Amino acid sequence: MPSHKKILFITGSERRHQFMRMAIAADPSMDVALSVCEGAEMSLKNRMADASESSPILRQHIEGREQSEEDFFQSFCQTSPDLSHSMIVPKGDINADYVLQKVAALGVEYVACFGTSILKAPWFKAFPDRILNLHLGLSPYYRGSGTNFWAMYHGRFECVGATFMLMDDGIDTGKIIHQIRAKVMPGDNAHIIGNRLIRDAASAYVSVIKNFGPDTKFASKDFFPSGETLCRRKDFTAEFVEKFYNEFASKLNAHIKNAGEKEKQVPIFCGSMEAS
Repeated sequence: MPSHKKILFITGSERRHQFMRMAIAADPSMDVALSVCEGAEMSLKNRMADASESSPILRQHIEGREQSEEDFFQSFCQTSPDLSHSMIVPKGDINADYVLQKVAALGVEYVACFGTSILKAPWFKAFPDRILNLHLGLSPYYRGSGTNFWAMYHGRFECVGATFMLMDDGIDTGKIIHQIRAKVMPGDNAHIIGNRLIRDAASAYVSVIKNFGPDTKFASKDFFPSGETLCRRKDFTAEFVEKFYNEFASKLNAHIKNAGEKEKQVPIFCGSMEAS
């Protein structure tokens, strides 16, 4: 495999996205020619600010997530060199002609995504089988929006994790390259679990990109047990969030008591890399 890969990174513009692009660009094996960062116009915080159904519990959830991201990532983002060559674009402009034209002039080998809008056909034409995606969730067990939230809501902490896949035009349906499961500790809250996972996913993503090529192995369809949950943005309401927090500690403790057995029932695919 080539030891140095020239990539385009597509992501958002919140703190976790900044951390991810900077962490990947900081690795000596990565040459991030450009990071296209979509604006936060449609972030959860902004959606809730404009929503008539916004409530104190939703605002507390969002504020808690933002503070946890600062606790995990602010120091790195403020003290590390930024080698990611970021360019902010309005939400939705990722498919605009001016973005595609700028990318075409860079001569990148691969595209790596994290937290971006759905890419349209011109991207797949320009980079056939060369667009990678980091999905926060363990596909195919949970697909869609907020997958790790819903896995924790259901008490299925064994289904909390991250999936690295070859992107296609479906919703988290691409060929799976590698997965990691979230580390869960006594006393954790949901934001700690999620941001610890993002931190671990950064180094795993570097390995995925570095090792990706013609010999990459993908998970077969029969690798995973049957059954999946499709998570929808419209289901994220104050009622569910309040129940989530009321029951979180008891569900976490129940999981920890029997985590090993539960994880055996939910295999994850590690490809040619070591299990994480």
